[in-house]
Amino acid sequence: MPVTSLPTLLLALLFDAPALWRAFVLQDLDVATALTRYLIAVVVSALMIGTLRRVVASYGTDAASETGEKDDAMTVSVDRVHSPGRRAADRTEPPPAVPAPAGELPPAPVAALTAGDGRG
Repeated sequence: MPVTSLPTLLLALLFDAPALWRAFVLQDLDVATALTRYLIAVVVSALMIGTLRRVVASYGTDAASETGEKDDAMTVSVDRVHSPGRRAADRTEPPPAVPAPAGELPPAPVAALTAGDGRG
């Protein structure tokens, strides 16, 4: 990986931003010191990004390419087969009807509901 790639330079700028701020805005740090720190940050960020690329690159290869086998793509088609009848778990008879009440309910005592105690 080249040292002057854009990601390397931007990461170095991020690392050295406080020193550059102090040198160019606050002016309490020498400009040569800030730029020396930036060059050191460029080298460190190039090493970091290069290491990250090496680690991540190993995840992109598969076992077939490592053994030298040809990478063939296999196409598989699946035909859906419909059964001629219903499932075995399905019922063939209609569900049972709700049972009818055996008789009528007894009439409510109207006198108890309309008793005059006023509570309701």
